[in-house]
Amino acid sequence: MEFRSLLRSPTLVASILLAAPGLSAQNVDSLRASYVLPLPPDVEVVRTAIRTAPGSSSGTPTAYGAEFGDLFLGAGFQARTRYTKLVDGAVFGGFGLGNPRHIVGIEATLTSFTTVRSGFFRVMSFSFKVHRALPWNLAIAGGWEDAIHGQGTDGGSSKYGVLTSYIPTRENSESPFSSITLSAGIGNGRFQTEKAFYDGRRGVNAFGSIGVRVLSPVSLLADWTGQDLMLGASIIPFVRVPLFIAPAIADVTGRAGDGARFVLGIGMNFNFLHQ
Repeated sequence: MEFRSLLRSPTLVASILLAAPGLSAQNVDSLRASYVLPLPPDVEVVRTAIRTAPGSSSGTPTAYGAEFGDLFLGAGFQARTRYTKLVDGAVFGGFGLGNPRHIVGIEATLTSFTTVRSGFFRVMSFSFKVHRALPWNLAIAGGWEDAIHGQGTDGGSSKYGVLTSYIPTRENSESPFSSITLSAGIGNGRFQTEKAFYDGRRGVNAFGSIGVRVLSPVSLLADWTGQDLMLGASIIPFVRVPLFIAPAIADVTGRAGDGARFVLGIGMNFNFLHQ
């Protein structure tokens, strides 16, 4: 797999990046989850604090996403791709539409893959996610990663559905161990086992993530990508700067790939309605 096998996820997020075999926007999802947590009305009072919370996943989608007014951009890097010693990277950007608390939110992401070796915008894809906030701090989403992609992408496209639960564990969101975010979903494409993916089988597989906000600017993350385990963190280094850093180790257990790999995502988000 090329960088997309690592970067895929958005989001946010980005996705941040890292998953396998579709790194693309999932990385984005880590970012996206970091900067945009559209929550139901009963927790609206803490919405501002949560929007600047660190992310809740590294390499798999969550049900949170960008809404109208949100813009994001970022980049991902992996020290080597699966079964090679080649470094790789990707850049991405996107925006949100709609309102997930009233109707639905729509998130769109444009990703440029293999930027280290091929340059910018030589290999590109477009992904989107439709998401909805539910009562009891739940959210649900359906997405299509790399729905439109050019020649040179090696992971095809992946469809998925995911449910996310935000669980506050302390009254003050700035306290240590203040929340846990759980996500579980099913998808095809990159979410299948590595063997099923390479064999070209059609089917679905389960994925999920857990994010624990251990400090106000730091979450520890664990993702089951459908192929292997990914362990990482989401960090907001500056209080007043919407910058997110997500280091992680992919393929920790060795069930996929040829050994553990270091991946890194970095990104920023903006909201032209609130800033």
